[in-house]
Amino acid sequence: MKNLTGITALLLILSVSLHGHPVDKRPFDDEILKLHEKFSNITWTATVQLYTPEEVQEDCLRNALECFRKGLDTLNKECKEDLEKHPDTIDALVEFLNEAAENNGPMETSKTTNRCVCEAYRRMPLQNFTSQLGFMIKRVNSQS
Repeated sequence: MKNLTGITALLLILSVSLHGHPVDKRPFDDEILKLHEKFSNITWTATVQLYTPEEVQEDCLRNALECFRKGLDTLNKECKEDLEKHPDTIDALVEFLNEAAENNGPMETSKTTNRCVCEAYRRMPLQNFTSQLGFMIKRVNSQS
């Protein structure tokens, strides 16, 4: 009986202390928004158009993140001169998108369907791509 009382007391203490300090599962913070702002302020001389996810449905989130990542990879290859003053910006954004796709719970429901593939979205100028990327970052951050 003494052991049962001790175990009960221990469980009570653990449940109260763990409930008071939940683990923050959010891996991203305002730093990614600052990074996106820096990316948005790059002066682009290139006239690249990229597939740009917009009005993304919940079941297409993972694919949209992948599409933005591919767009950033394209920029990294085709716009080297514009990125010389911002060498790590795209790499950090790509890392964010990769981690968001792998770690964010709601992303696990994403399906691969014809309406979710990158090529299903319109090609848009960099300004639109950048703006939609910002919306996606805010959306992912708010869900984590």
